[in-house]
Amino acid sequence: MRPFSLTDEAFSVLVEEVGWLAPYYLEKAAGLVRPTGGLDADGRPFARPDDVRGAVNTMLSAENRTYFVTWEEHIRKNFSKPTATGLQSILAVVCRRPEGEQFNTIEAAAGSQPTPARRAALRDHLNVLLADGYLESATEGETVRYRFRSGLLRRYWRRYIAP
Repeated sequence: MRPFSLTDEAFSVLVEEVGWLAPYYLEKAAGLVRPTGGLDADGRPFARPDDVRGAVNTMLSAENRTYFVTWEEHIRKNFSKPTATGLQSILAVVCRRPEGEQFNTIEAAAGSQPTPARRAALRDHLNVLLADGYLESATEGETVRYRFRSGLLRRYWRRYIAP
């Protein structure tokens, strides 16, 4: 609506925060950016990293919760109560850190004695969250971490769902 350019660093912040190039969230963030940099060769203002961070913080404000409620509703409306509770508990653990958590940490947070059946159920829940776009798995050497696919969604979840 108000054309602007991004510095390379500001673009990196946007990609890091959104997590993947989801048009909906890119459009919402772009609409909230208030560029404070100079002008580019075409006379458009440059948005700096802090401008992008400001837009992201505005997206995460209470009055903009509607940008994210469909994620909550999806779990609540499409899964049985026990499954929804299991999915929510995994997300509550994983949202604590941007880099996510390992399987064993998620399993330990469940608090019950691990059994083959519980491990299988946890893996099934993780697979649902991966398939539905909440999480991604990242392999670093021998370590696999489950983390939110979107930094925005992770921060929303941490702030409003699992404080």
